[in-house]
Amino acid sequence: MSNFELLSNFEPCISGVIFNRVASDRHYQRVKDSVLDVPVLGYLPRDLDFEIPHRHLGLTVAEEAPISAEAIDKLADAVLEHIDIERIIQDSKFKVQNSNFKTPNSELLTLNSKLRIAVAYDKAFCFYYEDNLDLLRQAGAEIVTFSPVSDSAVPDEADALYIGGGYPELHAEKLSANKPMLESIKKYSDAGRPIYAECGGFMYLTDGIYDFDNVFHPMAGVFPFKTMMKKGRSGLGYREAVLKERSILGKKGAVVRGHEFHYSEIIKDSDELRVMSYELKDKKDSKLSRIYSVKDGSGNDLHCEGFKVKNTLGSYIHIHLGSNHSAEENFIDFCKGATWK
Repeated sequence: MSNFELLSNFEPCISGVIFNRVASDRHYQRVKDSVLDVPVLGYLPRDLDFEIPHRHLGLTVAEEAPISAEAIDKLADAVLEHIDIERIIQDSKFKVQNSNFKTPNSELLTLNSKLRIAVAYDKAFCFYYEDNLDLLRQAGAEIVTFSPVSDSAVPDEADALYIGGGYPELHAEKLSANKPMLESIKKYSDAGRPIYAECGGFMYLTDGIYDFDNVFHPMAGVFPFKTMMKKGRSGLGYREAVLKERSILGKKGAVVRGHEFHYSEIIKDSDELRVMSYELKDKKDSKLSRIYSVKDGSGNDLHCEGFKVKNTLGSYIHIHLGSNHSAEENFIDFCKGATWK
């Protein structure tokens, strides 16, 4: 309940609270009595039929463990029985003022209407902030999807690639076996074309992944180091990153925020430490650099992050584009201005 009190003080627009996993009427009364100054709109009872399976990175995704129609019907009945729907509808009828939502600029939409961003989306890569895709669409980009697991090449006429998080370690054998796709992505990066990758997508762009059984699976080889799955958590928490040079996320000095949660890490043996400052001297603009200066949610300095080779940027941090008022426009402007001839 202390967390709720902090949240209600931070965000005064909260108009009500709904409790989850309530064990009994007595339990409900106790938690209800502990909330002051905020209306209680009801609760959902604890029920195994409502639970979603979980694994090392949290809940299983809907594509793998869909909730049955019977469970949805049961959940709907519970909502009608225990939650004040009429109050929610009434409280939602207000005009949003001082909203941060941006009305799409028709001129910008016209200028960017031909820009196509190819988003990796399949059973290996499915962790995205939907807001990010919406913001890119609002800025005028066309979003298309492709599968690193089953497709043989990146989409034709893709102006940029966006490879999000997911479970590449669980599908590493299939990803590694899809040589045409790996070669297509490496060629795309080597040509200087823009790629943005987060967490699982970042792992996919390295030389390879050691899975939980310590089996090595070669990957795209854009970043010259390997990653390894660990039994325990390697990173967790809110992050703030300041860009030390221009990239697909913005200009030097831009601030972006996001979240880090992963069970893998970059292998830090002597060869990997050497390669952190390695420069691919036979190719122009191929220097490997780390361009994020990172702080945690409490403002403490962390390790440098954000690995950049040519116009490819990869990181363990899931960045929310809405954390910077112009990040999505910077993303698109960078893609439009990137040269690879």
